[in-house]
Amino acid sequence: MITYTDKEIEARLYEADYSHNPAVISSVTRQLRQLGPEAEQAFEAWWTTGKTPTFDIEGITPAYCRKMHSMTDVALILTYDQLLKHPKQAAYFLKKPILRQGKP
Repeated sequence: MITYTDKEIEARLYEADYSHNPAVISSVTRQLRQLGPEAEQAFEAWWTTGKTPTFDIEGITPAYCRKMHSMTDVALILTYDQLLKHPKQAAYFLKKPILRQGKP
């Protein structure tokens, strides 16, 4: 169980430049409270060391997430949690073609 208060988590998210939108920070804090045990350990490791999890689930890796989706550390941890809970479904959505406006 994450032992940090919501205010501590929110302050760390601001510090990590996750977002400056209070609604987004609040939503992400609620999502972090719902992490499964392995993703929670990954969050704790990030909090104390700045390291993110290493994984390869259904062909999805941190490098893929960063390259294809420009994920931040916290987004990567939330994605890791979803990959652990729902590997096939999460991987499907992460592998869908990304349509970028204005680019061929």
